[in-house]
Amino acid sequence: MLGWVLWILKGIAKLYLFTLSNRGGKIGVILSGCFCATAVIIDVVERESVGVGGIFFVLIFGWLYFGIVGAIIGKIAKWEFNGSRFGIILAFVFIIVNSVFIVINQKGLFQLGKSYESRWETVFVDIFVSGPIIVLVFSVIGAIIGAIIKSFAKKPQFNEVFNRCDTLFGNGDYDKVIEEATHVINVNPNLIDGYGWRGRAYSAKGDYGNAVEDFCKAIQLDPFNASAYFFRGEAFFLSDDLDNAIVDCTNALQQNSEMSASYLLRGRAYSAKGDNDNAIADFTEAIRRAPDNGEAYYLRGSAYSDIGDSDKAIADLTEAIRLHSDYDAFAYFWRGGAYSERGDYDKAIADITENIRLSPSVMGYNKRGMMNYQKGDYGLAIADFTEAIRLDPNYANAYFFRGKSHVKKGEIDMAVADLTKAKRLNPDDESIRVALEELSDGKAADS
Repeated sequence: MLGWVLWILKGIAKLYLFTLSNRGGKIGVILSGCFCATAVIIDVVERESVGVGGIFFVLIFGWLYFGIVGAIIGKIAKWEFNGSRFGIILAFVFIIVNSVFIVINQKGLFQLGKSYESRWETVFVDIFVSGPIIVLVFSVIGAIIGAIIKSFAKKPQFNEVFNRCDTLFGNGDYDKVIEEATHVINVNPNLIDGYGWRGRAYSAKGDYGNAVEDFCKAIQLDPFNASAYFFRGEAFFLSDDLDNAIVDCTNALQQNSEMSASYLLRGRAYSAKGDNDNAIADFTEAIRRAPDNGEAYYLRGSAYSDIGDSDKAIADLTEAIRLHSDYDAFAYFWRGGAYSERGDYDKAIADITENIRLSPSVMGYNKRGMMNYQKGDYGLAIADFTEAIRLDPNYANAYFFRGKSHVKKGEIDMAVADLTKAKRLNPDDESIRVALEELSDGKAADS
């Protein structure tokens, strides 16, 4: 018996979650309250009584009926927003006109439900009981007609243009993509793909203002387009507008909860804001939905490294390296840092060496130089800092640690020269000032 009760309660909970799964369902739940209130008013006016049991039944019936039908309409609207919206408007016009005829003539243009002695009860049934089904039918018809019209509007030559945009974008010819997409927009300003491709090309060129404008237009044409929200969020992220990036990624996920790229982008925005807990949660969700995504493991591993959880960082970065992605060099860099935090300098240096092999950089040589310094290999450290300086002659940190390495080797003149250069590049750094003072006092060699 208990099992049946739990099964029923679980079913009711699932129905409740479904009724709140989109905007249509939420509106339906609100309408169910209006339905119950109206039923009570009519009961009082017509019969001068209120049946508590009847009200409870009406409330439950209204919640299930309006909520479920509303959620279904919401899903249909996501399929074809403009056509469905037009159908819903027509349905409301139809219901209102029919209700007016019932009030005036006791009978509507169409008999939608049971006819009562009281015309107000008939109107109540017309609006609340038959109305949702009418709206559902009209929204389905509108969505189908809208999809047919859209398929005709998107002429074959536009498909060819968009295929060409895809190829051009992949080749990095963003100006040509903008030219092609602009032509499409001039011919048919209601094609979302035109704004989408042009916005992506603007974003790739670093013109985030025009990119956001194009994605806004795409969203205006289709408020349920998850890709438009995602790419606008990406433009916001790249322009350091992290809060709006998070909002747009959230909107994209509301339209398509399976869009793992939105979890990754929102996680990166949280990470950039220093909110590593939310970042890790998003990266974990992305991994759950796409377990073979090396980028997701890399991003979560770097977030774990940021909060000092070296073990989890190493595990994730190792998996990222195993899966291979465009982030392999970065994964080696961050894993090297995690090994260094654990004091395992041999593994750390091996990882940074692989990072340098894959993608030579100032940060790579400087990082390996610091690890060699911590190991006491001052000659190797000096060689790495020298290479970092060659790549960036104004990198103060490399001068500072090369100077400290010279101090450890007793090469005081060279140390003074490097620390003085570091001080000139970064005059507000207290550690550089202290190191120079110790040298001048003859204490550095013993430190």
